[in-house]
Amino acid sequence: MIRLTETDFAPERDALPVIQDALDAENAVEIGKISFPLLLSAPILLKSGRSLRVDPETLICGMPDCGGCLLRNENIFIGAVSPEPDDAPYDADMSVEGGIWHASGRTWSEIDSERNPAIATLRDRGTILGVLFFCSARRFSIRNITVRQSDFYAVLVSRCQDFLAEGLYFEDQYKDGIHINGPTARGTVRNVRGTCGDDIVALNAWDWHSSAVNYGPISHITVENVEAEHDEMRLLPGKKLYDDGSVRDCPITDCAFRRMSGLYSVKMYQQPYCYNKNRHMNDRSLTPGLQEDILFEDISLEGTVTDALAEVTLDAFWEIGADAKNVTWRRISVKADEETFRNTGMSLVTVGPKSSTWKRGETDPEKWEELFEPDLICRAEGLTLEGITFAGVPAEHEDTILRVIHLTPNPDYPNTTPMGGTGYGIVEDLSIR
Repeated sequence: MIRLTETDFAPERDALPVIQDALDAENAVEIGKISFPLLLSAPILLKSGRSLRVDPETLICGMPDCGGCLLRNENIFIGAVSPEPDDAPYDADMSVEGGIWHASGRTWSEIDSERNPAIATLRDRGTILGVLFFCSARRFSIRNITVRQSDFYAVLVSRCQDFLAEGLYFEDQYKDGIHINGPTARGTVRNVRGTCGDDIVALNAWDWHSSAVNYGPISHITVENVEAEHDEMRLLPGKKLYDDGSVRDCPITDCAFRRMSGLYSVKMYQQPYCYNKNRHMNDRSLTPGLQEDILFEDISLEGTVTDALAEVTLDAFWEIGADAKNVTWRRISVKADEETFRNTGMSLVTVGPKSSTWKRGETDPEKWEELFEPDLICRAEGLTLEGITFAGVPAEHEDTILRVIHLTPNPDYPNTTPMGGTGYGIVEDLSIR
């Protein structure tokens, strides 16, 4: 192992050559406590078989031309334009532990495309990166890291298998905490805390063009021990239509979420790109997508939050606006009593589409965006809810627990909003006990 200390670095100088040379020379590198920020001109490349451990109080920052990513595996494969071939390679057996990671600003202009072609490709697509970015990787771990006030996803995982992310702290994070794209399988995310400007955990098998590195199924992901501070969570399945006309199913299956608190919204609906109208695009899933064999267990909720991001009004804690099959909720506790909760107009779970007008501060209705798919029809089969309590008391009314949504067009739009639609939900094989 190589151990780097303060004498190996100089304040306000690029620390990347020192760190990268050490990682290229030895499988394991440790960075001790450094009293000044370590500045990076480009991401640290973590090659197969390499590990990096950083003192938990050492601050690592991106320089203005770094592009937002501070660490990534070496050989990422970007399948955003067309599906990756079956023989696309993986990096393997890597680990990163410790450190405070901070990447703010989106200054891309001076990225060295020769030295950093993968990041430059994502820059050219306008894709949001991860401060720690693992793509086309197997058997890796991310442990005991802090991501502080960054304008990018804290951790971005895409086309990965058999990974562990534990001990993640998001300190006033502006974007998602851990954002997972498909095709990804067999991962554990646990012991997560902090606050994010969007989803603290996101499983996006289908995703917006500005967010996705790859598309495909997500399966066998376990998320447990999450202590959020007023945050959302997302599951986003769908079907991807590539530019070359090929398509790919992007389901989310066999996933479990246990022991979570501090969430006010779990989004399980189809949502097209929020700037489609404004940017004359049609970035949306071909179908609602499927979420199957999903478990939520031992979840604690406040019960009084009714508004979400981007002027969205909540219909429920869990809003299912895509196809779902065999979803189970077990031991869900809402701190508010049932009457207080019902007065918000919400239910614990809804099945059906949403309509929400995003005005973006504009007075001209032609510049407003419809955020969802108000004409969508989605089906939920095999829903089980057991041990649901409000202020410690089981609910008396079934519609407090689950409500099916049937939208209608708003004849007064745009004088009043939202626009509404013709979509609805279908529920079959429901068990509440």
